[in-house]
Amino acid sequence: MNDGQFPRTERPPGFSLMNGARRRGDRSLGDEDRYLFLEALMAAEERFCISYTGQSNRDNSSLPPSVLVAELADYISNSFAGTDGESPTSIFIRHRLQGFSPLYFDGHDPADLFSYDRETCQALEARRLSGRTVLEFMGDPIPLDSTELLKINLQQLARFLANPAAAFLEQRLRVMPFNPAEEADDSEPFTLDALPRYSLSQELVSQLLNGADQDECLAAARSRGLLPPLSGGVAAFNNAWEKCRQFVAKLTPHLGAPLEPLTVTFTSNNIHLTAILENCQGDTHTRWRCARMKGKDRLTIWLEHLLLNIADAEGYPRHSSMIANDQTLELPPIDNAAAFLSDLLDLYSEGMKRPLRFFPETSWLYLNENLTKAEAAWRGDQWRGFPGERDNQAVAICFGGEEPWGAEFEELAGRIYGPLIAVMRKQQSPT
Repeated sequence: MNDGQFPRTERPPGFSLMNGARRRGDRSLGDEDRYLFLEALMAAEERFCISYTGQSNRDNSSLPPSVLVAELADYISNSFAGTDGESPTSIFIRHRLQGFSPLYFDGHDPADLFSYDRETCQALEARRLSGRTVLEFMGDPIPLDSTELLKINLQQLARFLANPAAAFLEQRLRVMPFNPAEEADDSEPFTLDALPRYSLSQELVSQLLNGADQDECLAAARSRGLLPPLSGGVAAFNNAWEKCRQFVAKLTPHLGAPLEPLTVTFTSNNIHLTAILENCQGDTHTRWRCARMKGKDRLTIWLEHLLLNIADAEGYPRHSSMIANDQTLELPPIDNAAAFLSDLLDLYSEGMKRPLRFFPETSWLYLNENLTKAEAAWRGDQWRGFPGERDNQAVAICFGGEEPWGAEFEELAGRIYGPLIAVMRKQQSPT
């Protein structure tokens, strides 16, 4: 049931006399197919299976299903919850591009992927017994020059923690993976996608904090081509403006008097880190994000918090907070910030030798929530257009689609997030 193929579309010849206004009793293939779909759904007793081509065989980009499947999926996600009682239930199974994928026969998750193809199973078993192994992305680590001081800045360290695989490819191999999502869209938008909506929201919050007028902001956004045309753009802007206005009301009490940028340097294990902390203000170093909090947001505020506590500069705060739409992260002053930052620099040095299996969102949910939510962050939601961390091009190049769970994944998650979680719990515990 691919998009455009079901329901069927009528294309009568131009000379047909029935091309005019429809009358009662005229046949409609689209309405007939909708009714057939409803009858099939109501006739199902235990299972109702639908298949469609959800990925392009050219660039692996997501393809939408039939509008009927989309409507059914929306109804189910809005009406039913998953086993945890909170997240929407998942009804999609993402199949592999080829039917001879080993995942159909290895028994790892038989509830999702399985096959009855005996010949393919025997062929895969024969290949496994022949001793043929899958080549890894790289063998031995690439050594660093231990005699030369490695100089990095705060942005480099933050990008590394946000995606160690991408940082390794960029810094050591000079490889910049191509992302199909970055291509210019050749269709005219009528709604704001996730990334443009986030960028607009961040900009509107900054303008609201400076006392900007709504009409002036609308005109500026239109002139820069950030909005869909005509009334659709106005509606999208008004919706974003109202949400940003509510966020600013939540954010304003946490802001204080602005301070001058603070330069901090730190050297450990042959790595020299330089950071310029801007927009420090009041008694609390506050960062904000007009969206849901992500793993990289926690890591960014954590790095800046460590540097502020290492510097311990007069007049500058040692308390930090990260404010998002869904939650607020508070970090109290700490005394062992240098040890925590030194360990992160050790990881940076190791990550410049080989790709590390650390994935911010998946690792955070694995430690703080449960494996089900961690798997959802890793795999994403192809139907809703939310890519998982495995869909990142750099991750796919370095790890080839392998599942992340293992000793290295657990060790890195605890090593990076462990100190942050301990500080958070210290802040939340009653005195």
